[in-house]
Amino acid sequence: MKTLYLECRMGAAGDMLTAALLELLPDPKQFIDKMNSLGLNDVTVSAEKVAMQGIVGTRMHVCIHGEKEFSKDIHHHHEHHHHHHTSLNDIEKMISAMPLSDRVKK
Repeated sequence: MKTLYLECRMGAAGDMLTAALLELLPDPKQFIDKMNSLGLNDVTVSAEKVAMQGIVGTRMHVCIHGEKEFSKDIHHHHEHHHHHHTSLNDIEKMISAMPLSDRVKK
């Protein structure tokens, strides 16, 4: 077994962390397919290889009802981006219905 330590004193953006971890997988497409098979209505996850100023990496995209969600950065304008807020009870129901092991659900 290998161990990965993350030093996140300043936090970690979910999309960036997911992209970095995705690059460690032997079959990233399998992970993307699994995420998209979880039964989250109108939610899709995709990964894109990007190059910026000579640095190549992966950018994660999450689309809800066909609209891309963004990290909290200069491109995110919450007042123009409407989405449904889900209760803890709703989230627990969604997780219990997902095709995941009980250990993962817990």
